Amino acid sequence: MAALDSNVLSVSYLMEALREELSDSLLPGDGTTPDEDCLWSDDSLVRAIRLSQIAIARDATFIQDFYDLDFVAGTASYVLPDYIFEIRKIKSMPEETPIRVYDIFGQPVGDSATWRDDYGYDYGAWTPNMSEDTTGSPRYATYDEKDNTIRLMPNPDANGTWRIYVRRGPKVAVTSDSSPLELRALKYESAYLARAKYELYGQHDAETYDTNMQQKYAGAYAVEVDKLDRERKIHRGHIPVVRAPSMWS
Repeated sequence: MAALDSNVLSVSYLMEALREELSDSLLPGDGTTPDEDCLWSDDSLVRAIRLSQIAIARDATFIQDFYDLDFVAGTASYVLPDYIFEIRKIKSMPEETPIRVYDIFGQPVGDSATWRDDYGYDYGAWTPNMSEDTTGSPRYATYDEKDNTIRLMPNPDANGTWRIYVRRGPKVAVTSDSSPLELRALKYESAYLARAKYELYGQHDAETYDTNMQQKYAGAYAVEVDKLDRERKIHRGHIPVVRAPSMWS
C-alpha cells in the first residue's frame, strides 16, 4: 500500500493508492512513457481527486466560513465565488446587523427561516416589496442559487460591507500531484478513493468507461459520506453515541 509521508493526505499519496487498488499496472509499451502506458494518466487521476474533494465538501464536510462582500452605491447584484455552496446568514458590518435572506421564490434561506425580532415577528415571512429603482440602506437580500448571485434590497445608496456566512468547497483547485488538499485529514481517505474511482470509470471518452463499476463506487461513496455525516453530527451533539452492549457486561 502507498505510504503516507506525514499524518495528512496528499494528492500524490491518493494517486498511488488509486493505482494500487485498481491494479493499474503498466500495460505493454516501450517503457519510456509510464504515464501513457497506464490505464489512467496522471492527469486523469488528478482530475478525479479534484472532483472528489469538491464532492466531499458538498456532500459531507460542511466547511463553515465567511465571505466579505464589499458593495458599492448603485450596484445591487453580485456574483459570489463559485466555491460557495450555500448561504447560512448575512450580517451588515461593522455593526453586525442581521440581514434577512430569501431565495428567488421568497422562501427564507439559512438562519433567516428561524429569526424573530424583539416583538416575535417571524423573519421568515416575505416582506420586501421594492422596485428595482428603490434606493436606501440594504436590509434584505435575495439569493439565486443557480447563478450563485445575490441581490441587495433596496439598491445601496452608499458603499458598505456584508459578511456572508457560508458553506463552501475548496478554494484552491487540485491541478497537479503537488497541489495542496484542503480536506487532508486521514478520515477522508476512503471517501476520496471511492469517489475518485466513480469519476475514473465515468469518463465517457475513455476506454475504461464502465457504468457498472461507476454504480458500484457510487454506492461505496454514499456509505463513506454517511459515515462522515454521522461523525460530524455526533461531534456537534446532534446524534447521541449508541454503543452495542458488551458480552462481558
